[in-house]
Amino acid sequence: MKRGVAEPLRPVGLAMFVLLLWPGFAVEGCAQVTFPTMSPGYSTYTTYTTDGTYIYTTVQVSGVINGICPTQPAYLANECHATTHSPQAYNQVGSVGGWEYGGATAWNSWLSITNNQQIAATPGTEYTFTYSTEVVCSYLGGAVYSASGGGISLAIAVTNYIHNGNEGSECIYDLYCPNGNTEATCPAGNPVYVDSTQNQCLNYLHDYRLKVTIFGTVTCFPVGKAELANYAVNCS
Repeated sequence: MKRGVAEPLRPVGLAMFVLLLWPGFAVEGCAQVTFPTMSPGYSTYTTYTTDGTYIYTTVQVSGVINGICPTQPAYLANECHATTHSPQAYNQVGSVGGWEYGGATAWNSWLSITNNQQIAATPGTEYTFTYSTEVVCSYLGGAVYSASGGGISLAIAVTNYIHNGNEGSECIYDLYCPNGNTEATCPAGNPVYVDSTQNQCLNYLHDYRLKVTIFGTVTCFPVGKAELANYAVNCS
């Protein structure tokens, strides 16, 4: 028998955290031929979390280019020293989001921009997450670095359980989906045991998970939210 554990008495927080590192595409230096001693070191990071009510997404690009400006000819040295880089990040979750732009900094300065978005999520509804980042070089008049991604959908999955007895101070709950027991996409286990210091076991348990689908592959993550209730909900 598989034993699951839900903890409805814990404070709800942003328990789910995913970090992705995407090197992206980088031109060799701000000018590939003219400034050969420059080496870009930018990276893109994305996270997605949920508190069981909202889905939060973050897209960040940060890094620095290493190198030195040429000393001759003078016009080229001047152009190099005047060159700036500007970061920008695109974050779209469902119908919410868009581009955010960072200010121009010296080409060899550390830069970073973070685009945060959130959407009030209906359990069981899939929300598409797409992102893109660029670092624009004033000398090139275009991107010296870029990264993008898609094929990701995010959803809050809820599993319903029904009370089926006690074991000491623990409440025992069995998987019970009013819309069909095979409907739960992210179950915590079956049965599920819940500590109850007051030994008050309500009729139902609602367990929340973050469902992440990447190019058809589904992964479920606990988010630290489980609620006891006297009413059932459909599993999602």
